[in-house]
Amino acid sequence: MKIIGITGPTGAGKTTALQALAELDAHIIDADAVYHALLESSATLRAELTARFGPSILDGEGRVNRKALGGVVFGDPAALAELNAITHRFILAEIDRLSPAGLLSLFHAGELRGHRRHRPH
Repeated sequence: MKIIGITGPTGAGKTTALQALAELDAHIIDADAVYHALLESSATLRAELTARFGPSILDGEGRVNRKALGGVVFGDPAALAELNAITHRFILAEIDRLSPAGLLSLFHAGELRGHRRHRPH
């Protein structure tokens, strides 16, 4: 399977490119959507984030409040790097799980640049 990551800043045309490729029946995985789903479904991810950034990132129901988490990490490059180190590991594992063997997969990843993926061939 070939895996292609489409990355870039806001407004670069990532979504347009993905829509064109989807019309060609490429398998599309949106890393942002994967991240949002993992925040809801992965107790392990929530636990790691809470252990590192504290319980103030959780809402009253124990879910990660993205706005509160952003308030902790944006403006602190070291904290943002730690957030990325934690979340990218989960996101890439989920992308691997969602990528069907033998198909071309493309993933939309605004912030996964520079992360190498090693999969057995």
